[in-house]
Amino acid sequence: MRVIETETWKQPFQWGLLLAFDSEADRNLLEGVGTDGIVSSATCIAVPVLHAQDVEIPDDWPDDEDVPDAEVEVTVTIGSLPSGAEFVGTLACPSGRLNVGDGESSRVLDVPAGVLAVAVSREPIQFAESVTITVST
Repeated sequence: MRVIETETWKQPFQWGLLLAFDSEADRNLLEGVGTDGIVSSATCIAVPVLHAQDVEIPDDWPDDEDVPDAEVEVTVTIGSLPSGAEFVGTLACPSGRLNVGDGESSRVLDVPAGVLAVAVSREPIQFAESVTITVST
């Protein structure tokens, strides 16, 4: 298993919610999901982000052409937790396989197995277009 250092990608979030959880654990979805804030349980973090349908359509957009989904840039890094993050907590990831994404599309990343310290930052905070998740052992 090769543990990532940093991985960055863009994807649409059809539900407007980014989830990070151990790929082999129950997500035990959280109370408070759907609020504007980041919520967590022992095994899952939920981060509100820009909804895929929140895209501005130009007046001259052709009727016969699909409008592309809005995308969010996601960065997952292993390292020292940054100061000033919006959320700081822990996340149990005993398998060392962190699933990051939503019900439509996600990535499974190799991270250190165990209880991880986690920091999450997003820009802008409301309707986030960029999310950075830093994990540390």
